[in-house]
Amino acid sequence: WRPEASAPANAVAGAPSAPRAAVAGSTDGAAPQRGGVTFLYILLWYAFSAGYNIYFKRAFSTFPFPWASALFQMAFGLPMFGTLWLLRLRPAPTLTAAEAGRLLPAAAANLLTHIGAVLAFSGSAVSFVHIVKASEPVVSSVLNYL
Repeated sequence: WRPEASAPANAVAGAPSAPRAAVAGSTDGAAPQRGGVTFLYILLWYAFSAGYNIYFKRAFSTFPFPWASALFQMAFGLPMFGTLWLLRLRPAPTLTAAEAGRLLPAAAANLLTHIGAVLAFSGSAVSFVHIVKASEPVVSSVLNYL
């Protein structure tokens, strides 16, 4: 959402638009503060992650094969995104070989942290798994930095 896009056509140049002033909480033309929205997204991610952890731990009592579960999760993701790309519901990425090569370490780090989290489900309490999964973004970032 861009506040400038919703400004009326006859707005005075340099004056903040009403949506920007409402979002920023001031009329000095400062950029909107989105800390509350970011916090909400993090809170929602955390809540959905906790629900997923409990559900997935229960699923392991029925299907106790962590390596197969990790493989299935990764294997089913591609057809889901492929369908969205084929139906043009989402734009398909266009990468050169060099760009794909630069993304490969990040993809590998994400894959390793995902496998680690799935393996943690098979032999640990849900509370430990939640800590492992909550650290995935940090671990991926550190591995990408290296």
